[in-house]
Amino acid sequence: VLCALDERGQVLSSPDFSQKLAGWRDGGASDLAFVIGGLLALIIIWIRRFMPESPRWLMTHGREAEAERCGAYAQRRGPGA
Repeated sequence: VLCALDERGQVLSSPDFSQKLAGWRDGGASDLAFVIGGLLALIIIWIRRFMPESPRWLMTHGREAEAERCGAYAQRRGPGA
């Protein structure tokens, strides 16, 4: 049981939310850390879909034309841009 019957629905709206969360159950703080870590991992995986590959990775995987385009784009922008 995550919380007592008389506290259900009041946990998120109470002013001492962090105290109730810490006493969620034995080891509740570590459970919360694992949940937050899992959520961050999912967010990183989702964001990673939109990040371009490095020119070196593209070259080693046979995508030379795309690597050349990435390199040319980086050279046009210049360092620190």
